[in-house]
Amino acid sequence: HNIILVLSRINFIVYMSQQRLFILSGGTAFNEAARALADFHQSVTYCLPISDDGGSSAEILRHLGGPAIGDLRSRLLRLAKSETEEQQAVLALLQFRLPRDDADAARREWMAVVEGTHTLWLSVTEAYKHIIRSFLLHFNSRLLQSTSVRTHTCQGEEQQPFDFCGASVGNCFFTGARLFFHSIRSAVLLWKSVAQVPSETHVLPVINCSHSVNLGCQLLDGSKILGQNNISHPGKTVIKEGQQPALAAPIQRIFYINDWQQEIVQRVDDEVVTDLLASKSGLGRAIAQHPGRKILLLNGCLDRETAGMTASQHVVAVARLCQQDCQQTTTTSDFVTDVIYPETTTIPLDWEELAGVHVHPVTSGDNGHYDLTALTQQIINLHSDSS
Repeated sequence: HNIILVLSRINFIVYMSQQRLFILSGGTAFNEAARALADFHQSVTYCLPISDDGGSSAEILRHLGGPAIGDLRSRLLRLAKSETEEQQAVLALLQFRLPRDDADAARREWMAVVEGTHTLWLSVTEAYKHIIRSFLLHFNSRLLQSTSVRTHTCQGEEQQPFDFCGASVGNCFFTGARLFFHSIRSAVLLWKSVAQVPSETHVLPVINCSHSVNLGCQLLDGSKILGQNNISHPGKTVIKEGQQPALAAPIQRIFYINDWQQEIVQRVDDEVVTDLLASKSGLGRAIAQHPGRKILLLNGCLDRETAGMTASQHVVAVARLCQQDCQQTTTTSDFVTDVIYPETTTIPLDWEELAGVHVHPVTSGDNGHYDLTALTQQIINLHSDSS
């Protein structure tokens, strides 16, 4: 029997068999849990979105286009080995961020990294240094080409140079590899090799493409919000989780948009679906047909997109999205059968509405967040119970 664990904001973890887990999650929603889980279980497939247009990824997208790779890079960092001095040095390099508040200092540090003179290279052997530098140099070369070709924007304004402030070296390395191979999957495989991510641990983009894609949503009042950043955390000010102002109305549907903010149809990568089920059916259909328990993992609090929702409404929202590509008649329990929640969650737990769905409590830490050890053990226990 297999288990599907569904996180709020529509993230999934799937137990493929007694050995393999399949995890479909947001970029940050499961990062620390993934690191903790790796200590117990390495035979895992992680599937992540490529539509986050915030952070340092936004600057790369502005100059070089392509899918947003920040969430993939973030998860791969959590999975990298750090047992030897060289592994620690490679990890330190790939997770290094340039200075945020001094453009000149950021550019100087970037050139030191690219030229191989930065102190971050001291414990990296020549073989690894040559591989990593090659793709950093390719990224830098493409930036120079972009600057020389795109001197003006489509509105006639002068094209601003690349802003290295706060740039992630890992994002630059990943983008250089993607551009060189013309493949996001190949870039993932290179990263896994360089960072020595266990071979049995797989990381997949939810869609496999080389162009930019972003999210849009339509609210029940008919209005639309374009851009993942605008949906979940608009503005430049960082606001504490759970304190963002709620959306004007509940989300009715979510869709992909292109660079011109036009709605597009983008299929889930076939490899993602075939990992779930040995066929190329839609993702929702694959989940519905998958045997075993399917678990919703609630947040510690409501967020901008889920303001006012109860636990059962989270479940119904997940099921409604999954039903979109199901041709057969389905019920909510075809997509969600269980709920795990932190004991201090502020999300209303409407037990009567959740009748028939088995709920497993998980001890949480402060402020409604999960205790990673307890959560990991709960996942392992549920997996053992269903095997």
